[in-house]
Amino acid sequence: MPEAKLEPAPRSCLYCGEVLTLTNRQIRRGVKYCSRLHAIHHRHELNPEHMKLMGQKGLLSDRRRTQEKVCSECNTMFLPVSSTQKWCKVCVPDKIASSRMLKYKVSETKLTQYLEQQGGGCAMCGLPLTRKTARVDHDHGCCDSVNTCGECIRGLLCHGCNIGLHFMERKGWLEKANAYLNMKARS
Repeated sequence: MPEAKLEPAPRSCLYCGEVLTLTNRQIRRGVKYCSRLHAIHHRHELNPEHMKLMGQKGLLSDRRRTQEKVCSECNTMFLPVSSTQKWCKVCVPDKIASSRMLKYKVSETKLTQYLEQQGGGCAMCGLPLTRKTARVDHDHGCCDSVNTCGECIRGLLCHGCNIGLHFMERKGWLEKANAYLNMKARS
């Protein structure tokens, strides 16, 4: 007589306690928490409370179990998502802000201050700016590297003014542009 297969006992999420409905593959992989938490975990969107609790329960991998760090911009304590993270989510909330911080050393707080000083618009033409449309203008003569020192920031510009200013800063470009326009005006 063949032996009856025993059904595995239902598992529940180690974090929230929800009863898990698992496939055979998930059972073999040893899934320990619900799909909602799994998705949040792998998108790196855990808040510090979740990360602490998951670390205490052994749900975080070793690379995610990190100590609190001091934000190098605002000096507040934060729980980093990775070992290389330098700034808290207040100073650098997303990839746009991260790129701006790396290249120009302008945090989200500084960007807001610049926007307020300029009345919320482009420093040249006054076109309204948002945190996504603002372009950081800096003195290219100050810094030799791709990343600026952070001290040579002149203000925030719209895309059009930033491109125009780039050409005007090139020696001789303005004279050549005027000569070209004058030559074409005579034709």
